[in-house]
Amino acid sequence: MLSQHIALDVHKIYQLRQERNKEHEEAIQNRLEALCDEMLEANRILSSGELSSTKKIALSDEIRELYFGSKRVAQRVEAYALSAKELGRIKEPKAARELLKMIAHESEPLLADLNTVVLQYQKEGEERLVEIQHLEGIILVMTLFALLLEVIFIFQPLVRHIVELSKDNALAE
Repeated sequence: MLSQHIALDVHKIYQLRQERNKEHEEAIQNRLEALCDEMLEANRILSSGELSSTKKIALSDEIRELYFGSKRVAQRVEAYALSAKELGRIKEPKAARELLKMIAHESEPLLADLNTVVLQYQKEGEERLVEIQHLEGIILVMTLFALLLEVIFIFQPLVRHIVELSKDNALAE
């Protein structure tokens, strides 16, 4: 979604420059900067597994391959966001047009590869949920087994002892 917003804002900025609409261009440029920063930060977190300074998760081989292997998603996302930010700084129309072409050309393939990353994260998340459900089932069975042992070794002898005491008490009267 961020990549689509960035592509749209890049086109808007280019169009506003053609119209010489500085006021709207500046507003869109500020939003573009924020979107690019957000995309760069999300890319850093998702490609490193570093959720915070104290929380880090290990990336699977599949995710690592998507980000750093042949698709180079991490590098392409960074280049895409930095190029979009750069468009705001370029004032020469020909250079801006070339950068716009590069961003437009990269937008669709990047979006498809980001979708592949999302699907992989989803697949791995669903696999982990299945593992948790299995563990939950094992814990339930173990709890029921512990309760059964409690009944057999604690309550049955206790009931037998109480019955014997009742019989002894009845005979004594």
